Amino acid sequence: MEKNEDGSYKTSNFYQNEMARPLKHKADGESEDQVSKVLLYIESVVYFIYAVAVQLPNRPDGRQQQRYSYGMLRDTAELLK
Repeated sequence: MEKNEDGSYKTSNFYQNEMARPLKHKADGESEDQVSKVLLYIESVVYFIYAVAVQLPNRPDGRQQQRYSYGMLRDTAELLK
């Protein structure tokens, strides 16, 4: 896991909002090079999954968090279709 300048670990929001979403939007806008488009989608999927993986061990709020994480993974799976 990556760390911030102060030594704390980056949060799931960082991986989702700063890494995965911009890559997905860049892939959405790619119209000419299909290989680049697919690679950008795959890279964004990795960060979406990483965001869920970082999030799960750090949340004590049980079921609600599991539903959110499941939803994010479901949406990520849809991206791969």
